[in-house]
Amino acid sequence: MMVRKQMVSMLVGVLACWSALAATQGPDPHSYARFDQVISTHLVLDLDADFDSKQVRGTATHRIERIDPAASHFIVDTRELHIDQVQRRTEAGAWQDATFELAEADPLLGQALTVAIADDTAEVRIDYASSPGASGLQWLEPEQTSSKKYPFMFSQSQAIHARSWIPLQDTPAVRTPYDATVRVPKTLRAVMSADNDPDADMDGEFEFTMPQPIPSYLLAIAAGELEFAAMGERSGVYAEPSVLASAVHEFSDTEEMIELTEAMYGPYRWGRYDLLILPPSFPFGGMENPRLSFITPTVIAGDRSLVNLIAHELAHSWSGNLVTNSSWGDLWLNEGFTSYVENRIMEALFGEERAVMEQVLTMDGLYESLQTASEEEKVMARDAKGYDPDDVFSAVAYSKGQLFLMDIEQHVGREFLDPWMRAYFDAHAFQSIDTAGFKKDLMTALAASDELKTAYPESRIDQWLHGTEIPPGAPRPTSNRFAPVDQALADFSAGTLQPKAIDTEGWTPHEWLRFINQMPSSVTLPQMAAMDEAFDLTNSMNAEIAHAWYLQGIRRNYQPAIVATEDYLMRIGRIKLVSPLYMALMVYHPDPDLARRWYDQASPGYHPLTRMVIQRGFNDATGQVADAAAKMLINAHNAGQPLPLASQHFPRFDMTTAWATQAVFVADTVQSARGFKAGLTSLAARQQFGIEQSIAGVLDSSMVLDDKASVRHMTGLRAEAELGLVLNQAVTEVPESSDQLMALGSLHMVAELPRINFTEGPLTATDLVAANAASYKLVLGQSLTGDEQGELEVELRFGDEVLISAQTTLSEQAELFKWLMQWALDQGYSLQPGDVLIAGAIGGNVAIGTGRYSVSVNGQTRVEFDVE
Repeated sequence: MMVRKQMVSMLVGVLACWSALAATQGPDPHSYARFDQVISTHLVLDLDADFDSKQVRGTATHRIERIDPAASHFIVDTRELHIDQVQRRTEAGAWQDATFELAEADPLLGQALTVAIADDTAEVRIDYASSPGASGLQWLEPEQTSSKKYPFMFSQSQAIHARSWIPLQDTPAVRTPYDATVRVPKTLRAVMSADNDPDADMDGEFEFTMPQPIPSYLLAIAAGELEFAAMGERSGVYAEPSVLASAVHEFSDTEEMIELTEAMYGPYRWGRYDLLILPPSFPFGGMENPRLSFITPTVIAGDRSLVNLIAHELAHSWSGNLVTNSSWGDLWLNEGFTSYVENRIMEALFGEERAVMEQVLTMDGLYESLQTASEEEKVMARDAKGYDPDDVFSAVAYSKGQLFLMDIEQHVGREFLDPWMRAYFDAHAFQSIDTAGFKKDLMTALAASDELKTAYPESRIDQWLHGTEIPPGAPRPTSNRFAPVDQALADFSAGTLQPKAIDTEGWTPHEWLRFINQMPSSVTLPQMAAMDEAFDLTNSMNAEIAHAWYLQGIRRNYQPAIVATEDYLMRIGRIKLVSPLYMALMVYHPDPDLARRWYDQASPGYHPLTRMVIQRGFNDATGQVADAAAKMLINAHNAGQPLPLASQHFPRFDMTTAWATQAVFVADTVQSARGFKAGLTSLAARQQFGIEQSIAGVLDSSMVLDDKASVRHMTGLRAEAELGLVLNQAVTEVPESSDQLMALGSLHMVAELPRINFTEGPLTATDLVAANAASYKLVLGQSLTGDEQGELEVELRFGDEVLISAQTTLSEQAELFKWLMQWALDQGYSLQPGDVLIAGAIGGNVAIGTGRYSVSVNGQTRVEFDVE
């Protein structure tokens, strides 16, 4: 169909300005839609699924309502849609060609489609076609399906991918009911997130109705060789014929799950709850499309051990589908609530013991993810403007949100929380809500009594919603079932327990995941082989256990697991399972190109979203290695263990990666920065480590001690005499002269106590950088007088014994201060009053034990400290 755009040149300019305004001033930062002016109230789709061209074609008709009586434009979101024609219908029923403009494309948001409307416009109809590469659709060839006979197509609209196959107001703030007619080849069945009829004639045309208003991300479509089997009065499974029986067996508890959830949180309001089992390329575990959850086949384990995913998608029928986050910055309202309800369903169905084990695994993952998350990423209620909303889907939204509700339960009990949640779902049913609305609702309920307000004050709510840390006293679940697992792992890791002697009788997949995921880096290749011989983990049929084992195998270059990983990556496309394996191969495998070669083979069968995530990881190779190295260092630091040598664990650990690792390590371990230190500042030190540039690190406030301090002796403790500059003002640029530099603060003699506490092996400069230059304590001495600031004779003494004697000049030290300032500013740090800058060792360093030490300059003692 030819494109028709009927607009005069003046209107082109007006619409262009309007589109730009919509992009910057819309209520939702991820949508061009001005739904505060004109809103879609009902959607009708009439679509053909063309498997040859890999496009959906047809019309989307919006019934509209003016919120602003003066509004003259209806704006919808599109992404790579071909717009053929736009018409508007008057209240009298006549269709007329409408003036419209398709704006320039934004890489994230797509294109605004702006349609001119008149006072009497009741509906807008858009004639369009999707692109073959639409981000929200995947088209599979017959050989990529189970039977290998027929093609398959399915959608994934969340978060903002509905606009790639439907022109609509693509924001969770807008909810509409919809009707649809879908035509597919007569050999295929079409299904949607609507009232599917398993007895519908297979004549190639299917009719659908979704009477309840839903947000755009819940619009879903699929077509393929699908059969249906009932599991209960209102639940069943659609799947390819070869998968159907195993799916029905695996998910036979679904009807009971519905009943248990209704008993806790009120009636199920969507009629039926069916499951669609998709081909293995589906990028997620599940998608909560109302009336028809989309499910990955990777959770069909044969023993119902992974059905918590079904509980999660079902829980969305209350939290998310029924009550929806109004923007993606408030995703925790969907996923945090749902993760909590999921766990309550699992407890009601399988008992507290299993539910607690799942809590432990979930919270282990949360705390691990927080180690490398940025400060902004740690906040539950985020300002997501400028971010791809797909990036908001993290452990913070899911697990920290769940932990928040567990915290409320811990403080005020289920006798408060359960009725409140049920009332919350009732009050906001079929509505979209933001964090402010949630907080108001919760605070109103807590205000019912002084006891409740005291038990759960507003300050604690704000800590959860807007803080970066887990509030003190938050629940930290433990499971008695994991105690023998942890002991077996400790004994196995220490070499005192052989795998065949481990009593795994009755272990659930949760216990196996605990054992594998917690396996320390000290576990050797022979130990991996012994585990495999005893339990055949490389050939596990449980996708989650296999994934965990393959990760451990890649980290140790255990070849049987790596060989199995290749087949695994070729068979499935679930992002959670495949992306970490590619990243692990890129980080740990000695062949730097292996991950990309395997990806090139597998990617034609992956969903566009899976390809996007993996390619983004490849593009940030340095960041992937840095995150992995930082996690390893942080875990050792938190456990009080010697720090691993990152250079020995990662084949491509260069200085660029080391600096990136330091940034992550500092963000997690430095609670409050107090300044910066230079290291390896002498030519001899740099030559020893084979580098051309000095290194630097960040000082934590806890490191900085006053003169005459006492410190505890630690393994690897050394001492250096240094010159320090304590700032008396903020610094935003490096001064040019030494005089200007010295005017910024006061000079002090310093005793720095670095702690070279690494595991055995050749220590490199990259290891020092990654571990924040191995700082331990800094003893800040008395300030130097004016006549002490020329030629400096510096001595470090143990009692009367001279350990270090060296000379330096103020001008030499000034250059080091300026270099350190520039480094700190280039790294994005701020230089504030009270910050301490130390310029590097004067005369090297020495190992120290217990006793009294001092540092003098020009014969005057300026620092004294005891090591106990």
